[in-house]
Amino acid sequence: LNCYQSLGEPDSCVAYFRGLQDKANDFVKTNCSRDILSLLGYSLSRTEDTKEAEKVMDLALNTTMARPTPKRLFRDYAYGAAVFFPDADKQDKVVALSEKALEQAALDHNEAGAQWVYSMLGLLYKNSGKISESADMMSRAIQAAKDGGDYTGQVNAYTQLADLYLHFHIPAYADSVACRALSPELMSKCSHPVIKGLAYYTKAKVKNELGQADSALVCCASADSLYKNLPYNSGKADIDCLSGTILASSANEDEYKEGMKRLERASTYGINMNKATAFYNRAKGYMRHGNTRDGEAMLDSMYVLCNN
Repeated sequence: LNCYQSLGEPDSCVAYFRGLQDKANDFVKTNCSRDILSLLGYSLSRTEDTKEAEKVMDLALNTTMARPTPKRLFRDYAYGAAVFFPDADKQDKVVALSEKALEQAALDHNEAGAQWVYSMLGLLYKNSGKISESADMMSRAIQAAKDGGDYTGQVNAYTQLADLYLHFHIPAYADSVACRALSPELMSKCSHPVIKGLAYYTKAKVKNELGQADSALVCCASADSLYKNLPYNSGKADIDCLSGTILASSANEDEYKEGMKRLERASTYGINMNKATAFYNRAKGYMRHGNTRDGEAMLDSMYVLCNN
């Protein structure tokens, strides 16, 4: 699961776990059916096949577990919360599963897992506009990562807290927290390129919000260097969207062309959210240069993606 996700190959990940399911002998079916279903459900959620992921995860959670342990139960409840997270009608279920996951994490002294769940709850409350509850969950995530000596978790938790403050238009707070995520101590001990790149990307968004475009582009370049050996949708698409938007708004013709080139790349190879963002900013770039026809075409493409 981790290897396929790191490679940016969610479809191959799903195929692998479906293969395990199809080839399972009687011993595996008796002892591991729930494990495979849980891993398959989470893998499906990474492909944007939300309905199938929910169906499989419901089946997993209703399958009897042979020899339950806190570690295995935590995995299933946490993965279940992640699978149902995008469904606006099932937020109560996400909270209930998260609470069960945190109970199992406490039994297993699993601070890294607790950090992940607290961060997920923080995002849930952020999306529903509950800033106090969200900040509280993010702070708990930071503390859990500290308690477990998890430097990668600390970078991730600080980054998400910075993004929370940015979301609620408090860029000065966001800048302060983003600096903590990028502290030399944490970055030197964090081994995950995607999480380190995300910290730089968030800092770039903050700097752009503060009107410091040059600093934002420097942070984008730092993030891009961490993503260089990873699949495009492991972070490079986000960088192209942000740096492309900044450059496409420049009065310098060369910078404008480079920005539009990056946005075109994101609108071609990114996931749907990146594509929609890129089409929108390509539209602004064209219209700013008096090309209304191409600008409207970009907005039509964005509209189709948003409706899908």
